[in-house]
Amino acid sequence: MTQLHVVSSLVKKHSELQGSITQAENQLHQLRNTLKAVEVSINLFEPEYKFSTIHAKRTNNRLTQFRRGEISQIVGEFVRLAADEFLTTDVTQVVIEKKEGLLTEKDKQKVRDNVFKCLRGLADKGIIQELSQTGKGSTNLWRSPY
Repeated sequence: MTQLHVVSSLVKKHSELQGSITQAENQLHQLRNTLKAVEVSINLFEPEYKFSTIHAKRTNNRLTQFRRGEISQIVGEFVRLAADEFLTTDVTQVVIEKKEGLLTEKDKQKVRDNVFKCLRGLADKGIIQELSQTGKGSTNLWRSPY
């Protein structure tokens, strides 16, 4: 017996992924065209330039609304003041409230990821304990062992 709701959900997910791939391919094509235009411009000024000497620059994907280390600082303060068990979403909400109105939904997702990484790092150091392990999500339950 076929589970129609499962198949329907998988078809929807497949369609979304196809759309994302198409969008990424279009963006890649556009970036390659821009790169070619820059190479042509360089050739106008320096016809013998060796493009193999140009190394790709690593892009920075950090949240510019926060100073370097600010999210870790907010998470650490929350953990120090936590009197009881807390969820990843509790900490994330506190961090997001610090920059209310400045964050897009995409930025908020990055904040969630960063908060989770901070909490995971604190757990690895033995500073807090993870009580429920649901993966990289918002329902993880934590507490300070002290």
